[in-house]
Amino acid sequence: MKIFKCLITGDEVLADTFKMELKDNCYYIVEGKMTTVSNKIDEALLGSNPSAEEQDEGTDDSAVSGIDVVINHKLMEIQLDKKSFKTYSQKFCKSALAKLQEKEADGVVPKGQADAFKSNAPAFFKMIMGNLEDYQFYGSEHFYDDDNGTLLYCKWEGETPKFYFMKDSVEEEKV
Repeated sequence: MKIFKCLITGDEVLADTFKMELKDNCYYIVEGKMTTVSNKIDEALLGSNPSAEEQDEGTDDSAVSGIDVVINHKLMEIQLDKKSFKTYSQKFCKSALAKLQEKEADGVVPKGQADAFKSNAPAFFKMIMGNLEDYQFYGSEHFYDDDNGTLLYCKWEGETPKFYFMKDSVEEEKV
């Protein structure tokens, strides 16, 4: 299994357990789905054997409903209007490019990856900006530390949430 971590914050933002498609060697499209996750504890797993005579009080089931990608990776919705999105994208591109150049110099990523990001980023952000009102934005828990980091762009296609994110904005880690 591969997990994808934000290039800037190092936070996990995705795993390859979801249906993913790489487009133009530039960005991924990840298919999510609506789900409900129960937090109820099965007391039998803890070795408990409830009495047949006593009323079982049970445990509180605080189920969470939402998009599986968001729930599984503890993503939070980020509110951006057109102006703040433009500011974010410029700041992110500058930070990501510097990080990729540093990693290239250290031999961590292949030579040319920073240049690929530099040439792909404008078209990707233009695609998002062109239909900004169609997207919801999600970031990792440390996004607001510096208002920077990889965002996943969620666009609904019917009943299916599809997430878009730049290939070079994340680091892949095999686990």
